[in-house]
Amino acid sequence: LINQDFSSAFGPPWYKSNVGLTTGATPMLGTDTIAVTSGELTFTHHVHNNFTADKSRLYYAFQKIDVSNLNTIELSAKGTTAAAATNVTGDLVIGLIDFDPTGSNTMNYIQSNSYSSIANPLNVNWLQTIDNQNAYLEWLPGASAETKTLIETSAIDVSNHSEVWVLITSKVDFVTPSTTDSGVNSIDDIVLTNTETLNVLQ
Repeated sequence: LINQDFSSAFGPPWYKSNVGLTTGATPMLGTDTIAVTSGELTFTHHVHNNFTADKSRLYYAFQKIDVSNLNTIELSAKGTTAAAATNVTGDLVIGLIDFDPTGSNTMNYIQSNSYSSIANPLNVNWLQTIDNQNAYLEWLPGASAETKTLIETSAIDVSNHSEVWVLITSKVDFVTPSTTDSGVNSIDDIVLTNTETLNVLQ
């Protein structure tokens, strides 16, 4: 995994969704960004001025990794999410998938026919862990530099894959509709480890 601690500027082999307007959509009530800030990958969200205007877009970043000749890998990452005590509530997810997410929709409104297939982590086709769980980590509102892991019996089974994608998704709900407040989620220190050699994948 390249630039896993975001010590360098965002760029290939990391890729990200478009932000803000898409063709035919109503505007965001502020400027959204996906960028490396102070050594973290930061998602800044505003209300998407659509439907009841109380949700952000669903943004994502991803990197393809080579797992040929590997059986299981462990995942850890440090996440921070917008606190529930404010007008915004953040949600941040990272996990492993076996498909290229390029071009996935960013619509976060369930009422929409174009609702993103990756907006709800329960609907994503994640890889599986050894103990048969979906291979993702989720930070709910108010997490502060909290490290989560999939290790040991929760390590991720990649034995039937030659390449997989690390997928990060971020979204924010707003208590007050049509607000110009922003919500920020961030992630850092993503580590993938080969369980057989204990080597970090680089």
